[in-house]
Amino acid sequence: FNLFLGGAIMGPTARGGLEGQLHGATTEFRFFQAFQAPAFGSPYWFRSIRRATTEEDSRGIDAFAELDMGTVQVQIKSSFSGQKRHVEQYGSKHCIIVIPEEMDAARIRSHTFNRLFLWRKGHLSPQKSKKRRAR
Repeated sequence: FNLFLGGAIMGPTARGGLEGQLHGATTEFRFFQAFQAPAFGSPYWFRSIRRATTEEDSRGIDAFAELDMGTVQVQIKSSFSGQKRHVEQYGSKHCIIVIPEEMDAARIRSHTFNRLFLWRKGHLSPQKSKKRRAR
C-alpha cells in the first residue's frame, strides 16, 4: 500500500520497508515543525528553510536552506546508517542532517545551524581546507 506523507508518496521499499519510510517521514515532520516556532534565534547568515517539492524529493533533497552565501540542498536522516546509504546513492553534494528521536525542537534547530555552519564554512572559498602539516 502507499501513504501520502510530507509531499511524497510512501510505499514499501527494499531498504527499511514501510516502517523505515514512516520513521523517516516522522523525522522530517519533526524537523520542519522545529522551524515553525513563532520566534527563535538564528545566526546572521541563516535566511530561511523550505521543504522540497515532490520532484525535488525524488532527487534526494528534503529541504533547501537559504543562507547568505546562497541555497544549500539539505537531506534529513533519522540515523547514521541512513546517512551512509544516502551518500552511497547520491554522493556528498547535500548537507546531511541526522536527527535522532530524542532531539527536541530547540536542539534540532541548534544542530541544524551547526551543520549548516560547517557546510557554509567548507563552501565559502573555492578551495577545500587542507589538513595542516605537523611542525
